Amino acid sequence: PAVRALGAEPHFFDRHYGKGLQWYRNLMPKALDGQIVMEKTPRYFVTAEAPGRIHAMSKDTKLIVVVRDPVTRAISDYTQIISKAPGIPDFETLTFKNRTTGRIDASWSPIWIGIYAQHLENWLQYFPLSQMHFVS
Repeated sequence: PAVRALGAEPHFFDRHYGKGLQWYRNLMPKALDGQIVMEKTPRYFVTAEAPGRIHAMSKDTKLIVVVRDPVTRAISDYTQIISKAPGIPDFETLTFKNRTTGRIDASWSPIWIGIYAQHLENWLQYFPLSQMHFVS
């Protein structure tokens, strides 16, 4: 099918939900009969309220979930962080709570985001796997 996509990430279901559904709909590109309209905001996957809000809008929504190797993803996040805030501790210091035991700090955002099973559990409370398509 023909797909129309919003270019920018609207962050409606995580940051701008209070602006209302009409505000969100007004952002969407116009579509012809038979066209699908979509948007992408990666942060929705890790935002606790997003699945319920999306479900309240449309329980039939189809979801595309893009994942990547969690370690590669964490390193990429860290690289972006240090480009904006040089002088922060090194990756290993931030990753491990205890380097001797190998205990990971799962609360550090670059690690926490990559714990896909935890976030998926939240989504499965609202949407069946049959409405999700995973892309790596």
